[in-house]
Amino acid sequence: MQMEENKKIINNTNVLHGNERLIKEFKQHLTDSEGVRGKIYLDPKGVPTIGIGIALGSINDEGEITIFTLAEINKILAQTGPNSKLSQKEYDLVVKSVGNIRGTFSKEKLRLKIEKENEDLKNDIFLSLNKTQIHHLLDKEARKRLKEAERHATNLGINLQSHINHEGRLIIADLYFQGSRKLVLRASQNITKALQNNNKGMFVIEILYRSNKSGLSGIDKRRFVLVEKYIASLKPEERTEVFNAIDNFTKTNPKKAQEVHERFDSLNKDRAEQKRPPLDYRFTTFKSTQQKIAQKNEPKGKLVNGKIITSLLNMESTSSSTPVSEGESISDGGEVQVRAHTRENYNVRAHTRSAPHE
Repeated sequence: MQMEENKKIINNTNVLHGNERLIKEFKQHLTDSEGVRGKIYLDPKGVPTIGIGIALGSINDEGEITIFTLAEINKILAQTGPNSKLSQKEYDLVVKSVGNIRGTFSKEKLRLKIEKENEDLKNDIFLSLNKTQIHHLLDKEARKRLKEAERHATNLGINLQSHINHEGRLIIADLYFQGSRKLVLRASQNITKALQNNNKGMFVIEILYRSNKSGLSGIDKRRFVLVEKYIASLKPEERTEVFNAIDNFTKTNPKKAQEVHERFDSLNKDRAEQKRPPLDYRFTTFKSTQQKIAQKNEPKGKLVNGKIITSLLNMESTSSSTPVSEGESISDGGEVQVRAHTRENYNVRAHTRSAPHE
C-alpha cells in the first residue's frame, strides 16, 4: 500500500534522459571509458559493439552471449541515417567471430582471441560510422535507455530527484546503460534496496565490490571514477557513513574485499608504468582530510573532571551579554570561577563550571 502511495507522489520524468547537464557529463564519461570506434568490434566480454559502447548483443551471468538479430541491429543503426545498414554477409561474420571466442579460456587467452577477431572484423566489414553518426547514436541510445530507467525507478518507489544527488544519478545512468536491470533497478537487488532506503554506504559497496563480476580492469576504473566523484559530493557525516560501511564490509567479507583490492593493485601497477596517478580505492586522502577537519573542529583544551577547560582570547564575558563577576552565581546553581591572565597583550580568561548543586 505504501509503495502504491509513493508511486503516485514520485515523478522521475526527465530526471535522467531530459537532464542536459547529466546527459552531457554521462556521454563524456562513456567516451573516456569506451573510446570511439566506427566499426563493429567485440568488447572485452565478447559482446558485439559499435560506436561508443553501443552493444549489439547481451551476455548473461553464465557468460553466454546473445547477438541481436540483423533486423534489431539495423534498427539501432537506422538512427544514424538510412544508409547505415549491416548486410547479411557482414552479420554472419559477426556471428562467426562471437562463435570463435566461445569456450573456457584464461583471461589473457580470451583477450588475445578477441583482439584477433577484432582485427578480422575491422578488415572484413564495410559498414563504418563517422564521428557525427557515432555521437548522434550515443545521444539517442543514452536517452532511450535512461528514459526506461526513470520508469523502473518510479515503479520501485525510488525518487531520483530528491533522494539521489547528481553524482548518484550518473552512477545509476552508467549501470543501467551498461547492463540494464541486470545491474540496477530490479526489485531483488541489494543496490535497489540501498536506493529505496537512501543507504549510501550499501550503495557504494554494491558498486565497488559487486557490480563487476567479470573482474575487468576497465570496468573497475569506470566504476571508481564515478564513485570517487559521488563521495566527494557527500556531506562529511554522509562520507563517514560510507567509510564505516566499507570498513565493515572488508572485515566481514575479507575474501571478496581482497579479490577486488588485488584487481585495483594490479590496475595501479599498470598506471604507475604509464606514469599516471594511482586510484585511491581505499579513499585514504578523503579519510585523512576528513580527520583533519574533525580535529580542527574539536574543542581545544584540557579535560578536568569530565569537563573541557579552554583558553579563549579576548573573552570579556560568557555567552550571556552580561559580564560575570568572580564568584557570581549562575542559573544552574553552579559557580563561575574566573582567572584573568595576560599573554602577549591579550586578555585571556579560563572558564570552568562546577557541578550543579543538588
